[in-house]
Amino acid sequence: MARLDELLFLETDGACAYCGLKDNRVLTIHHLEQSTPKNDDYDNKLLLVP
Repeated sequence: MARLDELLFLETDGACAYCGLKDNRVLTIHHLEQSTPKNDDYDNKLLLVP
């Protein structure tokens, strides 16, 4: 896992941004804005349950 992704899990306490579920087995990192090329900035990512 990339360093920014690890930081995202730490700062959100590993919880879904929508429902608050804390289960690392199902959480995935999503991008707020989809673009080409992909914007992998920290501020463009959030944790969600699929």
